[in-house]
Amino acid sequence: MGSKQSDCIRDAQKWLFEKYIGTIPDFFIRSDTNIQNWCKDVLEYLETVRERNIVFGLDDMLITGKLHNNLLLDALSILQSTEIERFELAYAHRSFNKGKFIYNELEEYLTYPPDALYLVSTQFSLWKVEALKRVLKEIDSDPWSFEVKGTAIAACFDYPVFNYIEESALSKRWNGINVRGMKQEDIDELIRLGFLNKNELINEPHRNIKSSGKEV
Repeated sequence: MGSKQSDCIRDAQKWLFEKYIGTIPDFFIRSDTNIQNWCKDVLEYLETVRERNIVFGLDDMLITGKLHNNLLLDALSILQSTEIERFELAYAHRSFNKGKFIYNELEEYLTYPPDALYLVSTQFSLWKVEALKRVLKEIDSDPWSFEVKGTAIAACFDYPVFNYIEESALSKRWNGINVRGMKQEDIDELIRLGFLNKNELINEPHRNIKSSGKEV
């Protein structure tokens, strides 16, 4: 899910996806006419999706390492065989919910308790499409309301399925494109290819960052 504001990193994202995932995802770009129509825009797009399960997330986060396909398949199996509606592929929200997760010993995953923060998130997650549609219809507003007010039965592993920087590269908290956590070799290559402008890059600490690569 994207916006025109992310155009400045779109080519970099595609390059990173192709390098680490082997494929370029479908970047659905909303009109940006009214942020309050965000849920409606996503819902309209989902009406064209035939799959029962999808990976959904915002497009302003940069990839730092490979997708662990075996873990993705495990997560998909759990999603399909249980009441879980959203399976997060990363780990950022563990820091907001320390000590609250319910551990499933049989299948070794963590379930979010009903009072957890971010039961719904724009972090990359496996979703049951019908559950995602339900949340979008209930909130019917902007992405922040979607995350803060939305509810879903959510789970995750105690380790990342997908390695990426879980803070927006284009946050209002910094002036520029934040590449902290990316591998230096990737930054250098993206600059060489013209996909990133060296003068626009910054290296600001995030609240909680883990990366499969070397921090810069």
